[in-house]
Amino acid sequence: MFDLQLVSIVIPIYNSEDYLDAAIRSVLNQTYEQWELWLVDDCSVDRSAAIAQKHAAADERIHYERLKVNSGAAIARNVGISRATGRYLCFLDADDLWHPEKLEQEVSFITKKNCKIVFCAYDMVDSEGNSLHKAVYVPERINYKTLLYNNIIFTSTVLIDISYFGKFEMPNLRAGQD
Repeated sequence: MFDLQLVSIVIPIYNSEDYLDAAIRSVLNQTYEQWELWLVDDCSVDRSAAIAQKHAAADERIHYERLKVNSGAAIARNVGISRATGRYLCFLDADDLWHPEKLEQEVSFITKKNCKIVFCAYDMVDSEGNSLHKAVYVPERINYKTLLYNNIIFTSTVLIDISYFGKFEMPNLRAGQD
């Protein structure tokens, strides 16, 4: 059974020391505070593990797990999915950031509209966080045929009701599994 208000967040990590702290802080700064964060390290050889472990030690909602073998982002995401205890599931890439209201707005929307999956627009930024003026806006609704033609859903923007879909696995592809 799922915790009905909890959002489970999965961040796959691989050699992300330059961005990981900021990504985790963007979760910590969420106005919606009912979340758990699964940091799944795909055998990083940089300081990523130390950064993740520091945050896990400081906040009981944050969990760190290191894979035994470098396996790719799909496997790291799948480990996080398997550990998730929340009704809602979302992903954040280690080099991405969320606006502070992201979770609050998406949980509110998915609840009010009785949706099973929601996603939002996003803006591309450089390594300093400056806008590249490449915002991607999304339609209010999208169907399967449109997605086959052009998938505009970006992994770090999704919120999924796994009480409806159940736990699932990302296909084991090195790229594009999301």
